[in-house]
Amino acid sequence: MLPSLVESGNMLYYNFYNLAESQIERIRSTLEGEDIDAKFVGSSHGWIVVLNRRNHGLLLWNPITEVRINLPSLLTLPDPQINCCGIVSKLILSCSPDHHVDQCRAMMIFGPFNRLAFCQPGRSTHWTPIGHLYWTKYLYWEASHHTDEEDDYARRYTDCVYSPTHKLFFCFVMWRLECWDLGDLECPRICWSEIVYYTQGVASEEEMFGICAAGRLPDLMRQQFLVVAEQTNQLFLLDQHVCLRMGPVGRYRPHIYFGKYRGWDDKFPHQTFAFDAFKVDYISGDGTQPKLIKTSMEGSLDGLAMFIGKNHSFAISAPTNHGLEKDCIYFTDTNRHQPPAGSIFGGHDIGIYHYATRTFSDCFYPRDINKIKKIVPAPMWFTPNDRTH
Repeated sequence: MLPSLVESGNMLYYNFYNLAESQIERIRSTLEGEDIDAKFVGSSHGWIVVLNRRNHGLLLWNPITEVRINLPSLLTLPDPQINCCGIVSKLILSCSPDHHVDQCRAMMIFGPFNRLAFCQPGRSTHWTPIGHLYWTKYLYWEASHHTDEEDDYARRYTDCVYSPTHKLFFCFVMWRLECWDLGDLECPRICWSEIVYYTQGVASEEEMFGICAAGRLPDLMRQQFLVVAEQTNQLFLLDQHVCLRMGPVGRYRPHIYFGKYRGWDDKFPHQTFAFDAFKVDYISGDGTQPKLIKTSMEGSLDGLAMFIGKNHSFAISAPTNHGLEKDCIYFTDTNRHQPPAGSIFGGHDIGIYHYATRTFSDCFYPRDINKIKKIVPAPMWFTPNDRTH
């Protein structure tokens, strides 16, 4: 989904780039009133998540069928002025609410500390926060070291995904993988929570040194994405490596601390320079914590095309006749760390990563540093469900 377009007569149209046919399709907006100026904060199972920035209302909107389903307001969260601040980092659905309304759950990562909450679309009147709001010593050390004291350190969830086979949500939080069962609205249950030890791929390490300038290590940001391939029920963990200041020759540009042009500036954009992919399997025993097995994927994504960003991450077998390429990661900018106001960049980190060759190609927008421009709002992936055709 691309930025909208206003044509003569003040008619608002939303632009969708069709990957299969490499063309833009336009859909007239059916949003009304204050929702016209709303912010799109996610997409899942054929629905776009709309946030009204004036009253903090949320709704699901299907731009093809023009159906709207209200979600509880952000103001129903505890201490909304502190915990919410009108921020929704991600919101996904377990399924389309017009398919199985009783089974549909919405999971949201919200607020300045990226906390977790869920609801039942169309029926719940409030959001239910879940998960630990603060780290405890038990989460870091052995059970024998556990005390009731809590460290004043908020848990920051970075991604979540749903497995339709297991009917469970998987969430990534500060190098831990959590598994949640939200079938019972009154009693959400965490099935397990296990550490995922960080490992950096050899190729991404080589690429990091390749963008170094004058022997200086670059300022980097890493983002994690969880992806489920529904055909095989395989869970994947993707590490996205982003250089925060990429120069025009594909190398890191350090900040200037001394001289006439000293100071922090935003003259150079952030840009993804590598991905690492891992398979995540878990073996659970009777009454014991599962054992996580993390396997690095070298040179292949099992023939899959993966789509990540603000959307519900997913992977599909890539049919060549639909314009998709196998063993590729199609990514969009999450804008999770937005540049300062007035910046000439933002929302631009978009492209296709070819995992076998460790190379990039353009996806509608150019990746050439000299051609990058600010994109508002940042594009995101939208997948119509089988009832929207």
